[in-house]
Amino acid sequence: MLRVYLLGNPLVEVDGQSVSVDRRAGMALLAYLTVESKRVGREQLATLLWPEADQQRAFGRLRRVLYALTKTIGEGYLAADRTHITLAAHWSDVAQLTDAGTTLATLEQARDLMRGDFMQGFTLPHSDPFERWQQQQVTRFRAAHDRVLDRLATHYIEASRYDDAIALVRQQVLRDPIDEKRQRRMIRLLHQSGQHVEAIRQYERLRAELANEFGVAPSAETQSLIAAIRAEQIATRHNLPNEITRIIGRKAECQQLQTLFRERGERLVTLVGLGGSGKTRLATAFGHEQLSHYQDGVFLVKLAPVTHAQAIPTAIATAIGFQPPAEMPLWTALCRELRLRQMLLILDNFEHLLDGSRLLNELLEATQQLVILVTSRLRLPLHSSAVLVVNGLAHHERENDAMELFATQAQRVRPVFRLERRNRPHVQRICKLVAGLPLPLILAAAWCDMLSTAEIADEIERGMQFLSADLSDLPDRQRSITAVFEHSWQRLSPAQQTTLARLTVFRAGFTLEAAIAIASASRQVLHQLCQNGLVQRLGERYELHDLLRQFATSKREERDNDLPLRHCRYFARFAQVQCRYARYTFRHHWMPPISADSNNIWQAWHYAHKQRMVTELAQLTFAIMGLCMESGEHAYQILGAAAADLVQDGVPENDPALLHIRATEIYTLCQVDPKTARNRLNDTFPLIEQHADFDTRFFAAIAIQFAIPDDESFEEDRAYYFAKAAEIAQEGDDPFYRAYAEQCLTRFKLKPSVHDPDTILKLEQQLVISESNYPQRIMTNNYLATLVWQYLNAGQPERALNMAHRNAAMILPTQDLYAMTNVYNQYIQTYEALGRIDEARRCLRQLLDDHLAIGSRWQTHGMLASCVVWWRHLFVQPTTVPVQLAAWLLQQPETMVNAQRWLTAHIDELAVEIGQDLFTQAWNCGQQLTFDAIIALVKIHLTH
Repeated sequence: MLRVYLLGNPLVEVDGQSVSVDRRAGMALLAYLTVESKRVGREQLATLLWPEADQQRAFGRLRRVLYALTKTIGEGYLAADRTHITLAAHWSDVAQLTDAGTTLATLEQARDLMRGDFMQGFTLPHSDPFERWQQQQVTRFRAAHDRVLDRLATHYIEASRYDDAIALVRQQVLRDPIDEKRQRRMIRLLHQSGQHVEAIRQYERLRAELANEFGVAPSAETQSLIAAIRAEQIATRHNLPNEITRIIGRKAECQQLQTLFRERGERLVTLVGLGGSGKTRLATAFGHEQLSHYQDGVFLVKLAPVTHAQAIPTAIATAIGFQPPAEMPLWTALCRELRLRQMLLILDNFEHLLDGSRLLNELLEATQQLVILVTSRLRLPLHSSAVLVVNGLAHHERENDAMELFATQAQRVRPVFRLERRNRPHVQRICKLVAGLPLPLILAAAWCDMLSTAEIADEIERGMQFLSADLSDLPDRQRSITAVFEHSWQRLSPAQQTTLARLTVFRAGFTLEAAIAIASASRQVLHQLCQNGLVQRLGERYELHDLLRQFATSKREERDNDLPLRHCRYFARFAQVQCRYARYTFRHHWMPPISADSNNIWQAWHYAHKQRMVTELAQLTFAIMGLCMESGEHAYQILGAAAADLVQDGVPENDPALLHIRATEIYTLCQVDPKTARNRLNDTFPLIEQHADFDTRFFAAIAIQFAIPDDESFEEDRAYYFAKAAEIAQEGDDPFYRAYAEQCLTRFKLKPSVHDPDTILKLEQQLVISESNYPQRIMTNNYLATLVWQYLNAGQPERALNMAHRNAAMILPTQDLYAMTNVYNQYIQTYEALGRIDEARRCLRQLLDDHLAIGSRWQTHGMLASCVVWWRHLFVQPTTVPVQLAAWLLQQPETMVNAQRWLTAHIDELAVEIGQDLFTQAWNCGQQLTFDAIIALVKIHLTH
């Protein structure tokens, strides 16, 4: 029996034995006769196999091949006459495939015949006609095989043998990934077999293939199929509530959850946060997003009604609709049921069932693809759980989801409510007061039908009891923020309760060191409070929500009544240490820690003032001065009030701590009213010299050089106090004080607009010493600045510019805007002297920007006063801008006294410069301008 196998590498068997056909042309002849299955003319075969040979030679080759093939397969199979050749009775796989029939048995036999494509790996060189014929048969028998697989898959589907059907269809789609008809069948089969997620992934692979190959989307029929599958899956594979309102914000948190589960492979994640922070809403929203990723669904298990940990298995079984066999324990049956399930369980409100946490580990160990998302006010006592702390919604300028939530809720009780310019600041204040927590925002918005947003904010500031509402769609424990916090409080350990209550003594954050020193907090308990979302950690600092602080303050026990005193003394010492060299170093060295704890320092100051604690007030004095400068305020009024109250309560005028406060008060007064400050210093200095400590005495003597103008009316005072400073400096152990006093004396001897070569040489020598020993002290900055003016007086602007560059190189890294304003002052006059007017204007614009960034109105006014003179040098043509500036500045209370006197002295010159009529017009216009209009006016002229 002759058997010919052509589906794959060609094979020939005779009587069950494989035979080798030596000549390629012989195998090609046998294959052609097998497939065509009819009498074929010799001329046709000769042309097919040897198209390039002449007829006589081709016929000769055909005879030789026919002879060799007959010897190989034996007599009786090839019938040949003078004109035709026929292949007699034989068996072939191609015939079996073509005539497979429709029964399951014949179809399975035909399926197994396809070892590969027709004559796979066979070629007949130099015969294009045979190659074309061979390729036609490849296509023909692929189609025949596909028909067999289609019919066979139908049999399997009817018998519910989905895995067998999927295996067949997968062969087809792997061979032709863009065959949408079979891809749709594959998707349906996966869906019917319960592999919903894999069905969606199969669609995504098809979509990507079509996009990459042809830049098109799947057909409407395919898209309709996948939409139906998704809708059916979502409808049947979860028990999540259909949310009535859309979730606002939380995109970052959803992304973090996806990263934890999908990228890091976490199987247990806990959302931890205060009650009312929106943990449940976030969890269910995430569950809706993830429905297509979990083949066996997403299920919410509500644990709030569960009273003990032993009932957790029952709650899970009920949520997923599982009925355990009667003869098997529920927990064992549940673990078996979920063993291979690809499912997300959301266990909501776990905080009262922490003793059942071990069950979650057991469940995860018994299953392979199950993942669990827990919401809890307290962290699970499991190292296997990843934690994501849920805080309030974003409530800053760039992103304000909290304001959007408030507005949305307000519109439900007052449909006409809109966020507008007039109410936006109050809504922002509400969001800040409640730290963006969703529940307090909802409770606050519920009052919008009765109160304005300003009134709501005021009520929240008065007390958290205001945040309550009779909203029936909220559980009882969430209808007031007090109830929410009380529920969380009861879940804390005694140590956690005590620590949380003590931490309320802080304002706007604290450090670990402060928490340990003042509240006697342990690192472990503080860490637990952070993990439970009750305390927030921001870098190296910790914070309490304001509402939680209000609640926990009421829980402080009587034995903790000394907390405010401990707080005051701690921050007084802290401020004293930080400000040790504050008077003589750049602000970036000492101000950042003071700024970070500004609220605590102000709280300490007010407590010390109220209790008349003179030592602590003195320790806090310079920090308060720095904070006032940072906010654009004058500290002399605050310091003066404290000093007056101390004296009234019997503190002696010669008390060293009181004298320290007086000295700092006089220094800050110098910046506003130099003459009054000088008189106060003259009256107070004898007491300071006799009774104050070294640091206060030196500072008082040197203070006059900081802010009192160096004009002739102050020359005698300056000489006296600088001499005193040099005398006091000799008493100290720190050589810096002696060097600083020497600098003051040297600078005092310089006369404005007078070139003194000997003094310049001395300044240059002292600068070298200062840069080597005190590179980060203001003294080096003073030397550089003084040399700038001296080189300008000497007609050497290039050397002045070099000094300004060195000064800038020292100041820029400190990011000290106050110091940079002095540098830009130097640049302006140096560039003006060099005739580089455009650069001088650029520096003037930068100087203005720095002052605006500092935010101090009185300092900005001083800079604008300087512009009145600079303007006349930086603009060739006279303009009205200096007149408008002077007119505006002279009617502003923030303009310092010395600046007002200086401006008044220049009014006549301005009138002469532009003419009386234009001057009067500009003056009247300037008096009508606002601060913003003045700034815009200056910027416009400096820009163009």
